[in-house]
Amino acid sequence: MTRTTVYVDGLNLYYGALRHTDYKWLDLAAFGRKLISASDQLVTVKYFTAQISSSASEDAKAPGRHRVLIRAIQATPGVEVFEGKFQVPLKWRSVAPRLSWQDRFRPSPNRMTAWMLDRSEARSERPLKVRVQVPEEKFTDVAMATHLVNDFHTKACDRAILVTNDGDLKIAVKLVVEAGHTVDVISPATSVNRELQREATSARPLRREILPSCQMQDRVALAKGYVERPKVWKKSTEAHP
Repeated sequence: MTRTTVYVDGLNLYYGALRHTDYKWLDLAAFGRKLISASDQLVTVKYFTAQISSSASEDAKAPGRHRVLIRAIQATPGVEVFEGKFQVPLKWRSVAPRLSWQDRFRPSPNRMTAWMLDRSEARSERPLKVRVQVPEEKFTDVAMATHLVNDFHTKACDRAILVTNDGDLKIAVKLVVEAGHTVDVISPATSVNRELQREATSARPLRREILPSCQMQDRVALAKGYVERPKVWKKSTEAHP
């Protein structure tokens, strides 16, 4: 029996496969079992995520919904949760050229402001720049790579399944495969990152038809109390975590 550990890149999975669906309330234990063969033993599912910042989303309620999801996943038997961080540093960025100011700002500037910006842009020899907040997820890919290498080093599993399409993991995948281990990549996107495809034992897109059968109950019991699936996630048009 092959002992298999499933590593899930949470935000990569969300943006690649869950964002515009009704299936955000994912039961990761059931999900992991769907990814392995019937003869394999699922050791654990390791879920790597970062609590989104209010500065990283246009929806002020998104961080709260994400926290509810994390708490529900933490209560799921057979799933381990590892949290990184979101940082929102200020950086200078060039304003997009050849677009109206209505297409470059939110909310759109009034006519006088747009006229003044047009004059400034016309007189400037360099592109106009603005200082913006740039949300950055930190530590999750490093944590995922470290767990992958360490789990094989300690013989915690015989096979790894990585649910991600993050090419930054290519070195970790390359090292463990060259050491004789099996690493299968399942991409949440409709295609697979070429770097990962090159280094992994196998690589393929996620079969999205498994998602409807991998949902938690709407109410999930915690050690104290419970959490409930956010009602807005039942709408296919929902665009934020």
